[in-house]
Amino acid sequence: MERVRFSRPRRALHAGRYRRALAELLARPEPDDPSWWRLLAWARWHLGDPEGIRDAERAARMASGSVSGSAVTLAITGICGAAIGVVSIASASASAAGAISGE
Repeated sequence: MERVRFSRPRRALHAGRYRRALAELLARPEPDDPSWWRLLAWARWHLGDPEGIRDAERAARMASGSVSGSAVTLAITGICGAAIGVVSIASASASAAGAISGE
């Protein structure tokens, strides 16, 4: 179903027309759909918007309910590339360390 609902922004993303894809996604928001968040993340990341990372994390968490830091890293890496995956690993590790120490 995702391919039909999001076919126009997906085509724009694959063609490198990120502003168009972002405009189409924002014109028809579907905040309860992790696929919408994933595509939004992809568009924002390519436009240099750091919100894209948070959108990717939201998509990953929504898609599977409760997600480990490594699963979020994989989802973000798939959208934003290896450099963001490294940042996410560091963030997840810091969060885990805080949870263990009680912070």
